[in-house]
Amino acid sequence: GMKAGIVLNPSQQVDVIRPYLDWVDLVVLIMPSKMIYSVMDDLDRRMEEKGDVKFIVCAAADYAETKTPEGIDRQERLMKTAEKYGIRVVGPNCIGVIDNRSRVDTTFVDTGVPFSSFGEPSGITFISQSGALASTILMEGAGRVVPVLYNKFISIGNMADVDFVDLLSYFEKDDSTRVIGIYMEGCSNGKELQAVLRLGFLVQVDDL
Repeated sequence: GMKAGIVLNPSQQVDVIRPYLDWVDLVVLIMPSKMIYSVMDDLDRRMEEKGDVKFIVCAAADYAETKTPEGIDRQERLMKTAEKYGIRVVGPNCIGVIDNRSRVDTTFVDTGVPFSSFGEPSGITFISQSGALASTILMEGAGRVVPVLYNKFISIGNMADVDFVDLLSYFEKDDSTRVIGIYMEGCSNGKELQAVLRLGFLVQVDDL
């Protein structure tokens, strides 16, 4: 399980990942995108020394979704370190990840509803390519008479690494997921997506 995480914000400067003494599984990036070069250089140094980080959630925007040379270059720099060390990346340009069973929440969405009001997590898992829509769905669910506590909720943004196929393949084997909702704006690997959706349907039918 996750032992520790680091959240980087705009007030922090370079060399903040490497000196952190505890074992770190997850790094959440919410700093301005222009800092990605120094942050990834710092992460390179940490990985050479500790090799501990397994996941990055990049909630910051202004990457390849801008379709500018600068944005594309920033995303490539992010992925250069991730691919070198086998780190899986959610994002960039997303609101993050929620797992209400393990109480992990990397998002910045405040529903205004106390967590204790939700009760037990439902069996609903939702994957959204749009961060704005993801926020709206979380707020709408929280505003119901009986608030909806999603099992897991993932905003995947640019899908520089983790995509719909990865997540569907995982959730089809997740015992706590009974329903998977998707908001999709585009998919570059349609045949793979079709295959994993077909497999998921067959598994569900076989379970009945």
